[in-house]
Amino acid sequence: MPLAVNTATVEELQLLPAIGPKLAANIDDYRGRHGPVASAAAFMEVPGIGPRLCERLVPLITFD
Repeated sequence: MPLAVNTATVEELQLLPAIGPKLAANIDDYRGRHGPVASAAAFMEVPGIGPRLCERLVPLITFD
């Protein structure tokens, strides 16, 4: 079951491959500053999330 990236806790985000404490905190900070992550393109605006990592994670997450 995909992880809902907009409602996941920092701890839940760290269950994703290649997401450690710093990247999970960056995702949480992005949500706090910009609101929900609406798409893969928006997800790549998170510091530390580039095209390769985004491509790897998109099948594992949802943006609803």
